[in-house]
Amino acid sequence: MPGQVDNSFIFDAVPPPTAAEGSKLCPSCYKQIKAEAVICTSCGYNFKSGERASVMVLKPIELKGEKNKSLGGGGMSLNIPPAVFGLVPLLVIGGLVGAGVQMQEASLVLTGMGFFALVSIVSFVIMVVSAFKQGDSTAGILILCSIFCPLFGFYMLYWLAVECKSEVAKWMMGSSILMGIVLNVMLIVMPDAFATRP
Repeated sequence: MPGQVDNSFIFDAVPPPTAAEGSKLCPSCYKQIKAEAVICTSCGYNFKSGERASVMVLKPIELKGEKNKSLGGGGMSLNIPPAVFGLVPLLVIGGLVGAGVQMQEASLVLTGMGFFALVSIVSFVIMVVSAFKQGDSTAGILILCSIFCPLFGFYMLYWLAVECKSEVAKWMMGSSILMGIVLNVMLIVMPDAFATRP
C-alpha cells in the first residue's frame, strides 16, 4: 500500500533470546523455564493449549486462633495467651495491696495503687488504639471523650464488651475495672489502710 513503510528490519536488529541447555523460552514473556514445564510460572502461558492462564493473587487468610504476636519483625514470635495481660497485673496489684493491708504498711498499699494507676492508663491507651486499628474512629474518639465526660464511660464499657476485637484490650481493661471497684470498696470500708503514718 502506498504511504506505508516496511519496518520489519527492526526484528532483525535485535537477535532473539536463546534458551540455555535443559531449558526453553516462553513464547509469551521470553522467561527461561525448565524444558519439561507445561505452564510458564512467570506469565501463565500453557504450552499445550497455547493460551495464557489468568492468574489471580489472593491475600492470605488469617485463621482464628493462629495469630502470632511478633516482636520487632525479627522472625521471633511469642504465643502469649491474652489472659496473661489481665491476670498478671491483677495478681501484682492484689498482692501489693493485700500484703500492705495485712502488714499494716500503707506504703505497700500506695505502691499497689500507683501500679494500678499505671496499668489503667496503659489499658485505656491500648483500648483507644484498638478502636482506631479496627477502623472504628468514632468509637476511638468517644472513648477518648470519656476522660472529660464520665457518661461516655458507659459507651466505653459497651464497646469493650461487644465491639472490641482485641482480646488483650479486653483482659487488661476488664482487670483494671475489676481492681478499681475492689480498691474503691476497700477505700470506703477500711480507709485507715490507705493512710500513711509518720
